[in-house]
Amino acid sequence: GGAYASYEHHWTPSFRSTVEAGLTTILSDRKKDNADAYKLGVYGKGNLMYWFTEHASVGVEYGTGLRKNAGDKKDAESAQHIKAMFTFKI
Repeated sequence: GGAYASYEHHWTPSFRSTVEAGLTTILSDRKKDNADAYKLGVYGKGNLMYWFTEHASVGVEYGTGLRKNAGDKKDAESAQHIKAMFTFKI
């Protein structure tokens, strides 16, 4: 199962930010025998977008997440991303 939540804030008519977080778990007994099977994941991300027209924007985003496998005896593995974005919608 899992869940996520997000919130978008409009700073001005042109600038918007979104923050998002999520959690996913797999609770299958069949997965316990496979040490590499996915067990738990959590992530969070945020962005800042500039809408220079009604249909187009540019922005940046940062995200981070953790993954834990069924057989992990150690801390969860982590990953981060930073990206630049261009969005166009019709």
